[in-house]
Amino acid sequence: MDFLKNKLLTIVLVLCLAFTIFIGITAGNKGNTGIVQNILTTGFRPLQKTLYVAGQRISNIFQFVSSLASLKKKTMS
Repeated sequence: MDFLKNKLLTIVLVLCLAFTIFIGITAGNKGNTGIVQNILTTGFRPLQKTLYVAGQRISNIFQFVSSLASLKKKTMS
């Protein structure tokens, strides 16, 4: 069981490092981007949009629950 946890941790750390390096490399390219970056950007755009919308909906749910709790607290006082 410890092996699986360590393996998962290793995979997560390697992915984080790879993404950090990728961000560092692409952050400097402000002008003309390469074809690989264009393909990646175009390919990940639907996923980014989906995750953004899901995050906004989750945020709205928490804000709604918070406002209900606040309203309940005000009416009980």
